[in-house]
Amino acid sequence: MEMLAALSEVIGISTHILSTIEPEIHFSLFARYHLLLVELNLGYFPFLEDAQKFQELQAVLARNEIRICSFHFPYGRTVPSLGNMDISHPDSDVRRNTVDIVRLSLERLITLNARYLVIHPSVGAIEDDAREERLALCRESLRKCLNNLRQVQSTNPNVVPLKIAIENLTPRGLGRDSSELIGLLESLNSSQFGICMDVNHANLREDLIEATRRYGTRIVTTHISDNDGISEKHWLPGKGVIPWKEWLSALAATGYRGPLLYETSQPAGEPDRDTVAKIAQNARDLLGD
Repeated sequence: MEMLAALSEVIGISTHILSTIEPEIHFSLFARYHLLLVELNLGYFPFLEDAQKFQELQAVLARNEIRICSFHFPYGRTVPSLGNMDISHPDSDVRRNTVDIVRLSLERLITLNARYLVIHPSVGAIEDDAREERLALCRESLRKCLNNLRQVQSTNPNVVPLKIAIENLTPRGLGRDSSELIGLLESLNSSQFGICMDVNHANLREDLIEATRRYGTRIVTTHISDNDGISEKHWLPGKGVIPWKEWLSALAATGYRGPLLYETSQPAGEPDRDTVAKIAQNARDLLGD
């Protein structure tokens, strides 16, 4: 029971681990395996947008004692009804619409008593000659997001503080390495921003352990999955080349006390229960001696 209690406090999972969106089924399944700390992936946006669906979602979460840690904000055209979501897009209308949807998401997360809105600083490949311009547009949008966050929190002063966690991206996106992402955060100069360290992404660009040390206390949440060191795979930890014990030691040395949040992919044809059971076992192995 002690290990199960530890899992519920340290290990988180993204709803990304399952290929479908079925709250009534999935949240009870998570609870059965003591995986109670959850990030809603972008597929859950319709449940945040629609007032009736949001109430139904809240009821399901309460019945299963699920705590929402974060929401992964949509990017690009991953939620077709929203159009193109990109805070650094050259088109000002795209940026404006994205910031507006960020505000709605923040309002819902405040209600859910969540801790982080995870957002990509860009979408798609950014060529080197466009990076400075796109970083400037990203900063501009994030400052508007910060104003929205402060306004939302000012009307809900007694809730858990909410932060915007900027995710490090793969080698061609903004925030592709620790130097660029730290520079972005330093230019924003606010403790209400932090880093969602995606281990899968970081392992493709630079030395993972050194990057973790450089990010330091800026890391507020994580996405964990494994890869082959060549491309993004979203495998269970231990299947690929990431040195998990060394990375966990480096992360602990920063003083990190947030979740280890699984963002793995469900193998084709695998039953939902098997996927969740494998993650629970993997988490026990990861936290073991």
